[in-house]
Amino acid sequence: MALAPFTTGQLEHLARIVGESTTGGELDRLLQEARHPPSDISTKWRRLRDSFERVQTRDGTGNAVAQFVKLALAPDRFFGARETHDRLCASAAIADG
Repeated sequence: MALAPFTTGQLEHLARIVGESTTGGELDRLLQEARHPPSDISTKWRRLRDSFERVQTRDGTGNAVAQFVKLALAPDRFFGARETHDRLCASAAIADG
């Protein structure tokens, strides 16, 4: 099922959430694993937003962005930090609405 593309505001919100939850190295690994186009922008959330916009334009759907957020916020990445995971997931759900 194809998801409608996310708005620019939603993409920025999701990028900030994921950027907050990752280190630069983790972010590079996640982008590569998800096959998102790399970006040379230095700020994590801006790099993510750029990648999200490019993949969404390429695919014409929000599916790849949603899959990336799901990968980045996977519970196993937050071992011992359940409250942080729950807060980030709640924030991401707001962006989806």
